[in-house]
Amino acid sequence: MDTAMILTDAGKAHVKVLGNKEGPHALSCELVCTQLAEWIGLPTLDWSILELGESDTFELNAGRFAEPGPAFATRTIEPARPWSGDSKELSKLTNVEMIPLLVVFDTLIRNDDRYPPVDDAGVVQSKRKRKVDNVLLTAEGAQPKELRLIAMDFGRGLSTGKDLSPALSRAAAVKDELIYGL
Repeated sequence: MDTAMILTDAGKAHVKVLGNKEGPHALSCELVCTQLAEWIGLPTLDWSILELGESDTFELNAGRFAEPGPAFATRTIEPARPWSGDSKELSKLTNVEMIPLLVVFDTLIRNDDRYPPVDDAGVVQSKRKRKVDNVLLTAEGAQPKELRLIAMDFGRGLSTGKDLSPALSRAAAVKDELIYGL
C-alpha cells in the first residue's frame, strides 16, 4: 500500500496515506480491522490518524504522491522483523496462542493478504501469493531470547482489496466458507 517511514514528534512511524496504490478504501479497512483486532485481543501496533496538509505530501512509489487528508500511522517497533515464514521461529513466541486467533480473525474479516484462502480440503482458492512479512515478530515486551507476534496490515480485510460498496454484502461473500490466513 505504499507504506512510508516518517519521523513524528513521538518517533519513527510507518504511514499509509491517500494516494496509495490500493486506494482510499484500503485505509478505511486498515482502521476498522485494526480496531477489531484490538477488540478481540490480538496484539497490534500503536496507531494514530494523522492529518496531512498540502505541505506534508511526498512522493510514493511509481510516481504516485501522498495526498492531503487522513493517514494511518503506526509506531515503529525496534527491534522487530517480519516473520520469515519458517515455522521454527514460532517456537520462540511468548504469545503462540495468538496464531490460531489471527487465522480466525483473518477468516472473519476475509483478509487474503497474509495467506490465500483455502477450502476445507486445504486447497488454495486464490491467485494471491503467501505474504508472511505482514506478521511482525518483536522482542519488545517479551522475555530474553523470546519474541511476540504482532498482527498488522489489514488493508485488504473486509473487501479483499475491492472498493467498499454494497456488493460486498452479496450472499457469496457473506457465506464464504474459505479459511483465510492459514
